[in-house]
Parts: sequence; structure tokens; C-alpha cells
Amino acid sequence: MLITKENTGTLTATLKIEIVEADYSEKVEKQLQDYRRKANIPGFRVGKVPMGIVKKMYEKAVIGEEINTMLSEKIGEYLMEEKIDVIGNPLPNLEKTGTIDLDHMKDFTYYFDLGLKPEVNITLDDSIEVEYTKIKVEESQVDEYIADVLKRNGTTIDVEAVEEGDLLNCDFAQLDEEGNILEGGIQNTASLSLEEIQLKTIKKKFIGKRVGAIVKFDPMNAIKNATDVAAMLNIEKEVAEGLKSEFATTINGITRRQNAELNEELYKKVYPQDEINTEEELRERIKKDVAVSYSAESDRHFVNNCIDAVIEKADMELPKDFLKRWIMETNEEEITEDQLELQMDSFIKSMKWNLIESELMNAHPELKISQDDIRNHIKGLFMGGQEETEEMKERIDMIIGNLMQNQDQVKSIYDQLFEQRLISTFKNNVKIKEKELSYDEFVEMISKTYEK
Repeated sequence: MLITKENTGTLTATLKIEIVEADYSEKVEKQLQDYRRKANIPGFRVGKVPMGIVKKMYEKAVIGEEINTMLSEKIGEYLMEEKIDVIGNPLPNLEKTGTIDLDHMKDFTYYFDLGLKPEVNITLDDSIEVEYTKIKVEESQVDEYIADVLKRNGTTIDVEAVEEGDLLNCDFAQLDEEGNILEGGIQNTASLSLEEIQLKTIKKKFIGKRVGAIVKFDPMNAIKNATDVAAMLNIEKEVAEGLKSEFATTINGITRRQNAELNEELYKKVYPQDEINTEEELRERIKKDVAVSYSAESDRHFVNNCIDAVIEKADMELPKDFLKRWIMETNEEEITEDQLELQMDSFIKSMKWNLIESELMNAHPELKISQDDIRNHIKGLFMGGQEETEEMKERIDMIIGNLMQNQDQVKSIYDQLFEQRLISTFKNNVKIKEKELSYDEFVEMISKTYEK
């Protein structure tokens, strides 16, 4: 077998593979002999079928299979020996190869097109300037957080009259067109939260009502959520979707969440590990929590900015036409040329980042994630700062072993750890230009970014 390479462009090439009969004949003969030993053909004893008949039945298929195996193996070996880095897979050039006639040909010539990897030159240093958006914590957000804390830690009390946000216990009875209780209609006793009612006109009907009052309303029209209505009336969701009836709703009870008091007891309950004695100290502690949450969003945006910056600095080209053909020929799901054209820029960007990422991992060993890193991460999640006992170690080792068998879980943890290290590597090497925005401004900025 003879393989030669011809460059057809800056980042494309064609392999010419010449196969002569001597390259495959020995293995084909061996395979046919094996078939002959096992063949069970009427009129002949097993192992006594004439070779002529075996060849007539199987030779062409065996030659084709052997040639395909040789092509796959030898092309891979050639690329490795010649240190040729390719993108995607070699694609058969059917036009140059022409018709392969296994009935009459003994020697064959195949052509395969290659997409070549570009040279990647990238160094993380202060010549790369990247914007980092810090999200400021506003007092209004702290107010909302405290209001939520007071509500969540409050108590439920019975009240006499309905107000906004109350929870009602009601009897529901379906009515006919005349407004009378429908015989055999839907009836149920359940809770109704005023917050579920979307129509203000219906909600007003309940405000001020006392226990024993009856309110007539159309649940689907008022609530507009088939799942919630189905649960409330104890019916199937499909039935609720087609429901267009009013119900007589008798109020059996009214309960209301009463907010907790803002005091040291609440501070201790919310932050048991901290020494908080005043509302001001509580507000500062909340700001820290919100800032941590915001920093994760800022970091993700920062990484995306860094990826864009290094792709731009690397200034590499890819064999776009080859990649289009490779996707069209190898994509598992059918894709049209128009669909591919819409996605091509995103694909090219992803491919460039994959190449850069490989180079960065060579230049920055701290980015590499080992199996031990993944195991230690899982262990840390389950230990939670506890002192390790022998019994606990055995139990956690068993859990880790089970989780490591789940490839989806392992990949998820790998991606999480890699992102953390990538953020750190970028922060330690590129020049950061910081700016501060409110959360709403940050969301607006992100939305505009994705609209582009």
C-alpha cells in the first residue's frame, strides 16, 4: 500500500491511497478458508464445500470489508507517523476515486480529503484586556430579601375577613347555566390562594368576604392555569383545559401568613454560624450572600468575554468549506445547507475555542482535571467539614465509587471544576478592566449580547 499527500489549500490536503492485490490477498484467503470450514450449504458436508463456491458466494464482500479495514487503519497510522493534525475525519473523495469494481479490479486507488488543524499561537498575558462586570448590591434588593425572610419564618394565623395574599379553605360546586348547583357536577374541598387568581376583577370578589360567604367564579378564566385548577378541583388536567363553568365557592376558613419579627432570635435562625445583633449587621451579611451569588454570574460573563478575546487574538483560520462538508456528511441528524449556514459561525467559534483550549491546557497544567480531583470534590460535598471516621470513610468511598460509574455525573463535575480553574487562570493572567452595573443593567447588557 502506498499513501501520498497533496496539499490542496492552506488548510486542506488530499491523500492518495494505492492498494494492490498483494496488500489484501493473504487476509482475504484466510477469511475465505475460515468461511469454508464453517459453511453449512445443502449438498455438502460441513468443511467440504469447494473453495470455488465459497469464493463465488463471499469473496467480493470479504475483499470489500478487508479494504475498508485497511483504509481505516493505514490512514490513521499514516497521519500519526507523519504528525499530521486534522480537524474532523478524512472524507472520501468519490469524484477522484471513481467507480470501484470488485468483480473485475484487483488494484484500487482511493482519495480522501483532509481538513488540517491551523497552528495555534496564544499566550495569556496583559496584552489581552477583558472587561469584568461587577454587579452592585442595592438596598432595595436587601429589602426584598429581608421581606422574604420575614415571610418564610412567619406563622400562619386564622383571620375573619379576606385580604390580599390570604389562603382560603373552600368548598367548590359546579353550577349549571342557570346558576344552580349542577347535579352530578364537579365538587371538591380544597385550598385557594388569592395569589393564584390572575383576574383582578375576580380577586376583588373575595376581598373582604368572611367565613361562610359564597363567591361565584369561573376557575379557568380566573386562574388561567390548567394544572392548578385540576389540583384544586381534583380533576384531570385535560378536563380542566376544557372547563368553562362557574363554581359556587363557599369559604370555610381564612388563614394568613404573619411575618416574623426582626430580632436577634430571627438573626440566629437565619445565620446560626454568625454573631448578628442588629438589623444593620443583618443587612451587611445579606449583602455578602447576594454579592457571592452575583459574582458567579459576573464570572460566567467574564469567561465568555475572555474566550472572545483569545479567539480574536489567536486570529486563526479554519477550512470552512471542508468543515461544512464534514458536518453534512457525518451529522447524525439530517441538516439542510440553509440550517447549517445559520449555525456555521457558532460552530466555527466553538471549534476555534476547542483548539485554543487544548493549547492553554498544555501551557497551564493547573487547568487539567484528574480523576483524583473529581473524587476529592465529591468527597468534599459529602464531608461538609466533618471529621472523617473509618465508618464514614468506607461509606463515602462506596458513594464515590458509584458516582464515578455515572459518566454524565463525572462529566458534569469535570465541567464545573474546569470552569472554576479557567476563571482563576484568566483572572491571574489577563488584564482586567472592571466596571460596575446594577443587576437590572447587567441583565439588559446580557440580553443585548445574545440578541447580536
